[in-house]
This record gives sequence, structure tokens and C-alpha cells, in this order.
Amino acid sequence: MAAPKGHPPYNKGVECGRPLRFTDEEIDAMAIEFLDWLDKEENFWVKDFALEKRINPDYMSEWCERSENFRRAYLIGKSRQ
Repeated sequence: MAAPKGHPPYNKGVECGRPLRFTDEEIDAMAIEFLDWLDKEENFWVKDFALEKRINPDYMSEWCERSENFRRAYLIGKSRQ
């Protein structure tokens, strides 16, 4: 969308979209937690991990796009299901 007449142009791609809820460091830490959680034999449902941590399970797929470490951990978890 173009800026209204007389308004300076918008900074495209700089300050748009919703703010990030988790930093990259937090996502990498969550990947380690997730792998530790998977080490327990009774834990194998990916969604259960999200619910135990009180996070929206949809965040996990977003984190896969942002963090290679989390993507690897997530793929391990999905393959165990």
C-alpha cells in the first residue's frame, strides 16, 4: 500500500509485520530442550511438548523456518511419531 499524499514513504521490510515473540537464541535453546524431552521414552508426540511448554504448536513450524537447529530437532521428533 502506498503512503498517503504528503506522508513520507513507508520503510518496506524494515518494521513491518508482527513482532517476533521468541528470539533466535530462545528458539535454539528450545531445540535443545525438545531433544532432551525426546530422550525420555514416554515422550514422542510433538504437540505434547508444545502443550507442556504452554506454547502454540503452530510456532514450531515457524521456528523451523528461522532456525536450522530447531528444524533438525523437529524432524527427529516428527520421525519418531
